[in-house]
Amino acid sequence: MVIIFYAKTFDKILNYTIFLESISMASSAATIFILRKRTAHLDKKTIYTVPLYPILPIIFIAAYTFVAFSIYADDQNAALNGLYIFIGFLAVYFVSKWFKKK
Repeated sequence: MVIIFYAKTFDKILNYTIFLESISMASSAATIFILRKRTAHLDKKTIYTVPLYPILPIIFIAAYTFVAFSIYADDQNAALNGLYIFIGFLAVYFVSKWFKKK
C-alpha cells in the first residue's frame, strides 16, 4: 500500500511491482541449488527432481534478472527503491530468524 501512495502513476507502480517480483522470483528459484546441495546425500528416487536440472533454473533466473535490469535501465529510481525494500524485508527475515534461535 505504501507503493501505491508513493508512486502516484500507474507506470511507477508497475515498475516497483515487477522489479520486486523479478528479484524475489529469481531469489526463490536460486534456492533450488541450495536445496540440492543440502539433500545431495538422499536417494534420488525419494526426492523431487526437476527436468533439465541445471539448465532450466538458470534460464529462469536469467530471464527474471533480464527483466530486473530492463526496469533498472528504464527507471533507476523505482529499481533502487524496490531493491531497498527487498533488502529491508530480507533483513527483517534474518532478524526474526535470529530471534527464534535465541
